[in-house]
Amino acid sequence: MTPEQLFNLLQTDLLPLIGKLFLLLIIFLYGAFAAVVLRQVQLMNTVVTEANFSPVLFTIALTHFLATVAVFVLAIVLI
Repeated sequence: MTPEQLFNLLQTDLLPLIGKLFLLLIIFLYGAFAAVVLRQVQLMNTVVTEANFSPVLFTIALTHFLATVAVFVLAIVLI
């Protein structure tokens, strides 16, 4: 295999694949962050019982987590 053929192989097949896998890894890590945020909001709601906006915060955190999961699934389907 000549160096030119190796370069073409890397350019056409391997580099885009590595980029796609890296993107999926970043989205997955962001999903883990969203799960931690959701858990922290749940714990905060158990401690702060006087706040009337606790269900609103939980709904926002849950929507954020579900949107992150949807983006991850969409990225897997489209990539």
